[in-house]
Amino acid sequence: MQEAKNTGKSGIKDRLLGDEWLEWEGALPDDTGIINEGKRTFLAFAFTVYLIILVASFLFLYLIYPRLQQINAWLPGIILVSSVVFFAILLIWLVLVAITVITGRNFLLWFIRKSYLINFFFHVSVRLGEKLGISRDRMSNSFIKVNNGLQKFICRMTGSENLLILLPRCLSADVKKTIQEICKKYHCRAFIATGGDSARRIIKKMRPLAVIGIACERDLVSGIEDTTRKIPVIGIENKRPEGPCKNTSVDVELFERTLSYLLGRYH
Repeated sequence: MQEAKNTGKSGIKDRLLGDEWLEWEGALPDDTGIINEGKRTFLAFAFTVYLIILVASFLFLYLIYPRLQQINAWLPGIILVSSVVFFAILLIWLVLVAITVITGRNFLLWFIRKSYLINFFFHVSVRLGEKLGISRDRMSNSFIKVNNGLQKFICRMTGSENLLILLPRCLSADVKKTIQEICKKYHCRAFIATGGDSARRIIKKMRPLAVIGIACERDLVSGIEDTTRKIPVIGIENKRPEGPCKNTSVDVELFERTLSYLLGRYH
C-alpha cells in the first residue's frame, strides 16, 4: 500500500496510509467500480495454460529422448507413458471443473475441488492474461466466480452457527447496516476485517466451517488462497464508485441469495 496521491481525478484527500491500492493514482473508474467478468474467461485461460504446458513438456521430452535412451532403453517409454497418464488426468480434472462451474452441478469430489491446482492455473493465467490485455482484476473476478462455483457444494448446509461473514471496513455505513441486518435475520456471525491479517485472526478465533467474504478482487483472491485449503470461501466482489477502500458497496440481493443457498433455504 502507499499514501494516496491527491492529483488524481477524484480529488479525494481524506485517505490514510494503507487505505488504497498500490499503484492507484486517484482516478475514479468510468464503470462505477464494477467488474463483471464471466467464468469462461478464467476457464479459457486455464485450458490455454494446459495446452502450453502440454506442448512444452512433450517438446522437452522429444529433445532429451536420445540421452534418456543412453541411460536406459526402457526409460523413455516409462517417462512417455507416465506423462500421457498425468496429462490425461489433468485434462479430465479441468473438464470436470468447467462442467461443474458452468452447469452448477457437482461433478467433482470435495478433495479434488480443494486442490492446489486451481491456484496454480490462476497465477499462470494472470501472467498470460496481462500479456494479452486482460487485467489482473478482471482475471481475479472470473477466478472468484469459478471458485464460488466449486466451493458452494462444500459450503452448502453448513449451518448458520458454523458460517462466518467477513465484511471490509470500507463498506458505506448504509450498506454495512443492511448486510448486518441480513446476517442477524439468518443468525450468522458477521465481523469487520480491517485487512488480511485481521481476517486470518478472526477465522482462527471463530473456527468456522465456511466463510463468505465481501471485498475487492485482490483481497478476495488472497483470502481464498490463504484459507480455501482448510476452509471453503465464497467471495462476493464489492463495488467501488469512489475508488478503492472508500464508501464501497455490494450487491445486497446477491449476498442474501448466497447466504440463503448455503443455509439450504434457497433453491
